[in-house]
Amino acid sequence: MKRLLSAVGAFALSYEIGAIKPEPLIYQAMCDSLGVQTHRYVLPAPPLILMIGDSPRCDRDGPRTLGISGHLLTRGGGGIENLVQFAELVLQSTGQ
Repeated sequence: MKRLLSAVGAFALSYEIGAIKPEPLIYQAMCDSLGVQTHRYVLPAPPLILMIGDSPRCDRDGPRTLGISGHLLTRGGGGIENLVQFAELVLQSTGQ
């Protein structure tokens, strides 16, 4: 996978880390590989680390335990329906 996705700068693979979502260690390992510190981004400061996925437990709630802003992808409508929409919302919220 790393060879096929060589342009990706960081990975957090559960078999390497020994943890799976929603265990905090998996999110912490990803942040460590990106060189960001989650404890600095706890509210009331605006979140600087964002995650999106289709599991409320693993992709929204799990990351929030570390101060990561977890968001839910709802492909059927009624929320963030795709990654392009998510990227646009992030850019809008940053004024870009």
